[in-house]
Amino acid sequence: MKEIEDIYQEKRDFFKNIEAPVDMEDRLRGALNNIELENYRFHWNKIKRFSIVALLLIAFIFTYNYNTLAYYGKRLLGYDGVMSDSLKDLNNLGKGQEIGKSYSFPGGIKITLDGIMVDDSQLLAFYRIEDPSTKNIEDFPDLFFPSIKIRGLIKEYHSNSAQGEIRKEKGEIYWVHSFEPPRIYEKKMRFQGKIQIGDDYKDFDIPFTLDRNKAMGHSIKQSLNKSITIQNQEIKFKSILATNTQTIIKGSLASILDIILEDFIGESIRPQIDFTLLVNGKVYEPTGSGTSGGPKGITFEHIFEPLPEDLKDLKLAIINIIVDKRLKKIIPIEKPQVIKLEDISLEILKISETKDTTEITIKSDDDVLFPNIQLIVDGEEIDLNEVHSEDYEKTQEGEVLKIRTLSFKGKGNQLKLKINKIHYKNEIYEVVDIPLK
Repeated sequence: MKEIEDIYQEKRDFFKNIEAPVDMEDRLRGALNNIELENYRFHWNKIKRFSIVALLLIAFIFTYNYNTLAYYGKRLLGYDGVMSDSLKDLNNLGKGQEIGKSYSFPGGIKITLDGIMVDDSQLLAFYRIEDPSTKNIEDFPDLFFPSIKIRGLIKEYHSNSAQGEIRKEKGEIYWVHSFEPPRIYEKKMRFQGKIQIGDDYKDFDIPFTLDRNKAMGHSIKQSLNKSITIQNQEIKFKSILATNTQTIIKGSLASILDIILEDFIGESIRPQIDFTLLVNGKVYEPTGSGTSGGPKGITFEHIFEPLPEDLKDLKLAIINIIVDKRLKKIIPIEKPQVIKLEDISLEILKISETKDTTEITIKSDDDVLFPNIQLIVDGEEIDLNEVHSEDYEKTQEGEVLKIRTLSFKGKGNQLKLKINKIHYKNEIYEVVDIPLK
């Protein structure tokens, strides 16, 4: 403000010291003769000066607020319903890459790939489907995709998980799909899939360029090489990968040799493990998990929320092991009895008949299942027809037992239960330290 006042004083002094020229009177008379033209010029010059000032002011405001406008421009709008809290934080920070490309179909249906987030654990694609003619929620199933993929230079990346939100008032579905991270050589990519329009499936294709400068990398990527044995089951924790979008723990429960040996002796075990992360003493529950079998044996993967920046202590807390075991046990049943199977008990409560069926009411732990159970009636194997009359019973110790009736079509004098497989949970609690490098 001081500078403006100084300039004003300087200009005022300058104009005060100006002396009129000798021919001023003649020049003023000539000017009066052209008063109309001069007024026009005056107003036009005034308008031009005003416009220039306004443009300069706008330029100043835009330049001053450029970072703010760019920050909001980078945010994905409308996707809060399909984002975890950590993804919302990344979105608010302007992380990720804007795409903003669409593919339109006849009739007004449009697919828009708004943006992606990429780190060393996954590629997240944020897109929406618009159908202005769709007003009822029951009309939306036609807009779900049977398949969706991202095509790279050589490899195709298929979606391994997805979450969507319907906005029926706007005729839109907002989606986020997760893909494995693109290979290091990928740059030109294509977002592709099919959409059902009427009775036909129509292809769409949205090309985009991957900007590696927008990728977020990782915070932790290390081998664990931790092995523990619980109830004769060896568990190996092999690696941890922590990124801005998620944390992944990988391991194995059985080698390919274990599987071959199990098949040879006729007893097959397909265990699953349930564990949480203890992060600075706080429990992180898994947001996803999976178990698969292949040339590497039985492997598992647990997915958790991203780790905090102030990470000081990290542990695994094993809660239980879930076992699917092939048995092929044949047990004669004549009356109510208790049958011991591995670490569980199966209680036969009642055997009865209807006009066409044999009904067997059993009781076991709530988490125990008997896949492919059969009833041998006078030497003939009969598959399970249905399960009904399910009920629950709580013991004094707080355990929950499940009561249900198994129905088999057929009747006879000699009855035997053939248990081909059991599924049960062994509850444990063991903590494993994860060293931070």
